Amino acid sequence: MTMKTPLRALLVAGLVALVSPALTLTASADDLPESGTLIIHKYIGSPVLGTDNDGQWQDPSGWQDVIPANGVVFDLYMVGAPLDPQWPDVPPQGIYVLNGNGNLQVYDGSTLIGEYALSPADPAQVTTSGDGSATAADLAIGRYLVIENTTASTDITNANTGETLYISQAALPFVVAVPMANADGTGWLDPVHVYPKNEALSVQKESAGSGAVMVGDTISYTITTTIPTDIADSMKFDIYDQLDLALDYVLDSLEVTTIPASVLVLDTDYTVSYSNHKLVVSFTEEGRLALDGLSHVIIAFDVTINASILESQDLTILNQGTVEFTNSNGDDFEGNSDPDDPGSKIHTAAIDITKYDQKGDPLTGATFQLATSEDNAKAGCFVRIDSATMILYDCGTQGWDSAEVWEIAPDNTASFIGLIDYTEDQGVLTWRTYWVVETAAPAGYNKLTGPGVVSFEAAYLGYLDPEDYNFRYNLIVKNSQRFILPLTGGAGTITFSVASILLLGAAGLIIVTRRKTSPLTPKI
Repeated sequence: MTMKTPLRALLVAGLVALVSPALTLTASADDLPESGTLIIHKYIGSPVLGTDNDGQWQDPSGWQDVIPANGVVFDLYMVGAPLDPQWPDVPPQGIYVLNGNGNLQVYDGSTLIGEYALSPADPAQVTTSGDGSATAADLAIGRYLVIENTTASTDITNANTGETLYISQAALPFVVAVPMANADGTGWLDPVHVYPKNEALSVQKESAGSGAVMVGDTISYTITTTIPTDIADSMKFDIYDQLDLALDYVLDSLEVTTIPASVLVLDTDYTVSYSNHKLVVSFTEEGRLALDGLSHVIIAFDVTINASILESQDLTILNQGTVEFTNSNGDDFEGNSDPDDPGSKIHTAAIDITKYDQKGDPLTGATFQLATSEDNAKAGCFVRIDSATMILYDCGTQGWDSAEVWEIAPDNTASFIGLIDYTEDQGVLTWRTYWVVETAAPAGYNKLTGPGVVSFEAAYLGYLDPEDYNFRYNLIVKNSQRFILPLTGGAGTITFSVASILLLGAAGLIIVTRRKTSPLTPKI
């Protein structure tokens, strides 16, 4: 089965122009205009949530905390062919950088995924005025790289009041097609409207792997942030992560990289501290000078999962990175990643067992163990646990011999918590299946005659809306009472068992994550 996972959000610093459709010319060439017009609407402030990013004009009358800006200069370049046959014909989505050779480089994180020739557009530069918009008319048909030119933007004012505006962070470069196909692909938009906005900082935090974890696993995080344009004269630039109590930082695992690539030296350009689950990377004056002219800085580090995740709400750990910046004027800026971003969440999974008798009344006194294969279940080779660390060990794996029996005894309900429900490789999910074995039945009741199969894929597919899946499988088990018959001609009795019934059902709460790059290797 293939599940489409949420894509990593692009670090566009508030860009409200939809990049993906803009990169694709899908409408019929029969009615393609001979030229096109690009209108850049410049706003300073927070992103406009809910805006349709489709290249059409947007009504800004209901937008809050945004200011139209006059005097902002944009450089325009026409995007040409890839410089190497290995690159896609069309620049992919990513981080766009104008390199020292005058070419467009595209990055996914710190990985170069494309390089393209550029030529100056005609016009090569436009400046916002009046209502905070700038128009590039009669552009040749093609794709354009748009870069905010902070050096040339020397007189920026509020379009509403005329007051001087200060910009610490420019909008990131973006690529747009002119003209671009309309939403249904039946025609062309001309002019094309884009809405790049300025924010102080743009921050993205992501975890590597499928997002499904167990106690004892080690996972990697990255925090990527834009670099303020006035970083060289700034007073402070710190990146920190207040880790959840379920995450323990792996000492000395932190690495710092930049886009474009530059060498930064620990204890010279930046320092690292970790206390009370707070990881801080602080750039020194030398480091801030070294970041001047670069677009992004990325910190990567490892954490191990501890037993606190077993008590987390919805079996999920949210993650957030924070950047603090103080410019040369002493103005403080703060940027935070979205803690609800599916790319940064991790989770564990659970099998919830509810025990009833044949009449549907709650039943206690049964015990259950768990196996990762049918053969293990039939052989009685079950998952074990280290009760001190709550790390699980599969049958026959290293550490299993010294671990303890993992057995639950429902007081009507009990749970196996801390499992992996799936792994993921390049967007393809491999669902986990477990076998539940009743190792003891309540007094007077029949024990289940065989293991019960628990498929997390079945749990996931049991929902009309996949977003309702929350990494739990609800297993309902019914036991029947033993029949006791009189012996003919004697005073004694005999007993025999009637096959018990195992009912499987799927239940859950809320899904949050599905997007990572490489599968985890679970212990079970």
